[in-house]
Amino acid sequence: MSGSGLNIIHQCLVVNVPEELDENIIGELTQNVFNFLPGQDIKYSVFDFARIEVIDSYEFNKIMDILSSVQLLGIESAIAGIQPGVAAYIIDMNIEVKSSYSFLNVEQALSFFTQSSDYPEDSFTSNDIESDDFTHEDDLFENSG
Repeated sequence: MSGSGLNIIHQCLVVNVPEELDENIIGELTQNVFNFLPGQDIKYSVFDFARIEVIDSYEFNKIMDILSSVQLLGIESAIAGIQPGVAAYIIDMNIEVKSSYSFLNVEQALSFFTQSSDYPEDSFTSNDIESDDFTHEDDLFENSG
């Protein structure tokens, strides 16, 4: 895996999930995340799947394990950029998604997480993003009668 695939944007750790995954790359990503976190002022994390067009259940579950571990440290976490084919596969395989939030892209996640902070709304968005552009798992069940 070239580079760490990690960025901090306004107290949000953005984890860019690499396009090619295997056990070694996932192990390196895990190590990078947990070596990076100590001493950082991180409130949120976003796991960006935008580069992933194909993923198997083992790989997805290992990434979700990293996300769950980050959440156990008190860092509110989300996933972003899931491609339609990957989403269909996750549903077809009954794979548990261990994040309360999912977004179309990282910009929407950043906007959502920081909308109540002191940062200007347009400091990291290229387009106008409305707050109802996100999906929260509680919202999915409210409307299904």
